Amino acid sequence: GYDEHRQMALLSRLAGSRLSAGDMVLLMMGLLGSALTLTLTFMLLKRQREEPLQAAYRKLQRKLARAGLDIRRQEGPIDFGTRAAHAFPEHADRIHALTVEYASLCYGKFADTHTIEAFRQQVREFRI
Repeated sequence: GYDEHRQMALLSRLAGSRLSAGDMVLLMMGLLGSALTLTLTFMLLKRQREEPLQAAYRKLQRKLARAGLDIRRQEGPIDFGTRAAHAFPEHADRIHALTVEYASLCYGKFADTHTIEAFRQQVREFRI
């Protein structure tokens, strides 16, 4: 059968020299580490791509940040909208409408491509 001796012989032929058990453990750890690194890199790159709805909301946040409002990552859209409306009372109604719409699309009603595109357009048109 296929035992430790045959496995070592196969690895020795592939590596071109005699491998000890310690060398084999190091080789396996290196391969496992490489596979783990590639998997995590792929997952992080995939995670960085934002959905159109989240991208539009981030754009709204950036517009308000350029106007002087600080972004708090832990803050939900309703709290953010309330704080932004207080900071910019002349735009309070529009800010409130946008953040409530985002929360509704994100956490409530079904968001189809038409409603997401309408939200994106509203954010593009928003000026502060």
